[in-house]
Amino acid sequence: MKLAGAIIIYNPDDDLVDNILTYIDGIEKLYIFNNSPIDNISLPESIKSKMLYVHTGENKGIAERLNEAIQMAKLDKYEYLLTMDQDSSFNPKELFDYKLKIEKYPLKDEVAMYGIAHNVKELNTAKPNNNNNDNNKLITSGSIINLGALNKELEFDENLFIDNVDIDFCFTAWRHNLKTILFNDLLLNHKMGEIRKIITPLFQRHDRIVHTPSRLYYIVRNYLYIRKKHPKFKKHFTLLIISNEIKNGILYGGNPFLYMKFIFKGYTDFLRGKMGKL
Repeated sequence: MKLAGAIIIYNPDDDLVDNILTYIDGIEKLYIFNNSPIDNISLPESIKSKMLYVHTGENKGIAERLNEAIQMAKLDKYEYLLTMDQDSSFNPKELFDYKLKIEKYPLKDEVAMYGIAHNVKELNTAKPNNNNNDNNKLITSGSIINLGALNKELEFDENLFIDNVDIDFCFTAWRHNLKTILFNDLLLNHKMGEIRKIITPLFQRHDRIVHTPSRLYYIVRNYLYIRKKHPKFKKHFTLLIISNEIKNGILYGGNPFLYMKFIFKGYTDFLRGKMGKL
C-alpha cells in the first residue's frame, strides 16, 4: 500500500523525534506542519529524507492542516494517509501489523478511515476472530485515511479549528454510508492531556486528565456545534463524553473561575455562531 503520513506539531517537547522514529520506516513520505510561532525543531537525516516541512509562523489548528495534508497526499498519488499527534508513537511491529490488516480488509471502498486502540480499556475489548469494529468514533492520532474514498464533501471541518475534528469526520463519513473501522487488538501509545495525581475527599489517589481553560473552550463549543450539525448521531455524542473534562478542569485545574469563564464563552460563542480560532 502507498502510505504517507502527516503530523501537526505545536511547541513540541524532546520526545518528538523519538516518536516519529517509531513509524518513519513504515511510510513513504511525512508531511510535517509546524503550527508553532517559531521554527524550533531539529530533525535527523532519517526523517528529513522523507519529509515535506511546512512552517508559516501561524497556528492554523488541526482541521485546516489535515485538509492540506490530504490534498498533498492525493497530488503525490498516495492511497492512504496516516495522521499522528506529536506525542503519539507505535510499539515495535505495530504499524506493520496495522498495514497488513488494512490490506486484508474486504470492501475497502466502503471504509473512510481505520484506527487502532489508544488505551488499554479499548484494547481489552478485542475478542478472538472478531478484532475489528465498524462505526467507531476514531481519534485522529494513529488513524489511516483511505484517500480513495474521500470527496469534496468529506473533509475535516475547519470551523472546529481543534478538538473533536475527528468525531465530526467520522459522523460525516457515516452520513456518506462509509465505515470507520477500529482494529482493537493493536495499541497506539497516546497521551490525552495533562495527567494530574489528585486525592479525593475519601483520601484515595487517582489520575485525572486536565485540559487548559482554552482547550476546554473548544471542547464545549465544538460539542454543541457537532450535535447541531449531526442530529442523527446525537446518541453517539452525549454530554457524558465531555462531562469529565469539564469536571476535571473546574475541580483540579487550579483556577475554577477561569475554567468556568472559558466554558461559558464556549457556550455563548456557539450561540453566536462564532467558530474557528479563539
